[in-house]
Amino acid sequence: MRAFIGVMVLFGICWQPDIQLYWSDHVCFGHNFVKRTFSRDRFKLLMRYLYYSTQPYCAHNTAMYTAQKISKKRDRMLKVRNVIDRVNANSRMHRSPMCELAIDEGVIPYRGRTKNVLYNQAKPHKYGMRVYTLSESATGYVFNDEVHQPVADNCHHRLIPMLQTTPEFSGEIDGKVVSWLIRPYYELGHHVIMDSYYTCASLFDHLYVHNIAATGTCRMYILGLPDEVKNAENYDPQVVPPDADDEERWPCGSFSVFQDGAMTVCAWKDTKW
Repeated sequence: MRAFIGVMVLFGICWQPDIQLYWSDHVCFGHNFVKRTFSRDRFKLLMRYLYYSTQPYCAHNTAMYTAQKISKKRDRMLKVRNVIDRVNANSRMHRSPMCELAIDEGVIPYRGRTKNVLYNQAKPHKYGMRVYTLSESATGYVFNDEVHQPVADNCHHRLIPMLQTTPEFSGEIDGKVVSWLIRPYYELGHHVIMDSYYTCASLFDHLYVHNIAATGTCRMYILGLPDEVKNAENYDPQVVPPDADDEERWPCGSFSVFQDGAMTVCAWKDTKW
């Protein structure tokens, strides 16, 4: 098993467009370590029948079989859940993070037959599985991650089923993702950075209570955003006349800062616009 996992890691380092090229006799494609470790047919056989789940086999139409079907519907990654949790635990155990952390999403290119595959025309890899990650800003080292699982009946309301029961944060599902990823580092004084997909006032308040500083861009329609920020271009009618045009009311390079307790909100207009 260790040899198999080691070869799989090597595939990620020494990438080939086709897995069979590792056993090629051509000097440009063949890999001697892979050839010495496994024959091609044996490796493909292991890949086909490898089973990570600890759940025993159950006959059809039994109570245990029904329970397993329900669990698989709730978490499509159930068969490899032990592997994902073990990798995340080892990643956190072997490295202490620096102060600045980042939460973002990535794509694992994949076109296989699974409901977790999404299509995004704007990405370099159009098809793949979305993964939410907590990584170190300076190095990109990943400490925690979770595979995104779309809901079958409403793909526009995407969530991770296992996060529905997250007790720490009761806000939007995007905030639950952040809360679950950063949970191992509560009360340690880290600074987490995120984009507008996750930013919301209630999430930042929740992180502040657990001694986690947060920074992120935000959208103008998020809940909890002060009205002064949403109407920053009309904020001071004594300085800007009401009948002024957009450029006079909010010229390029302008910015406004608002403070509410420990939270600071800055609105600005880019100089390119």
